[in-house]
Amino acid sequence: MIVGGGDGSISITIEKMINFGINLEYTPIGVLPFGTGNDLSRVLGWGSSIKFNNETKFLKMQSEKWINAIVDNFDLW
Repeated sequence: MIVGGGDGSISITIEKMINFGINLEYTPIGVLPFGTGNDLSRVLGWGSSIKFNNETKFLKMQSEKWINAIVDNFDLW
């Protein structure tokens, strides 16, 4: 799952996934930090904001980050 937004968007997405019975243990979540604070994205090493220089290059770079990312469990609250 890729979430574009900030901390609130990520929280809402996870809440909706739980409501729909999606097993979070088997659903890695990547972040596109489009929010204002992006604390979670920054802490996880995804950056604090998006900078578009070349959309194709950006999407390729982000896709490679997601593919090679280490999946880890954590508690939002």
